[in-house]
Amino acid sequence: MPLTDQQLDLALKALASRPRREILCAIDEAMHEPGKDCCNPGEICASKLCERVGLSAPTISYHTTVLVGAGLVDARSDGKWVYYSLVRESLHEVAASIVRS
Repeated sequence: MPLTDQQLDLALKALASRPRREILCAIDEAMHEPGKDCCNPGEICASKLCERVGLSAPTISYHTTVLVGAGLVDARSDGKWVYYSLVRESLHEVAASIVRS
């Protein structure tokens, strides 16, 4: 289903930030990790994002909130842990919307 103009604007604003693009890449890389037992395939916890991207927990939280709000990332809470995964369909739709424009 094509994105509305408002949804596309939110996604593009989220993607305009280098740290948020780095977070997306780190989540994608987590999908390809062999032998990972800390979370589900395709997920990464907030503490691992901090390590990989080199940002503090509050900064990661801020940026992932923006990404979740834009529909590009899902967040799943399990106790005190938060796990993030890509919403690939949304990312593909953003790319398709740019090409159609």
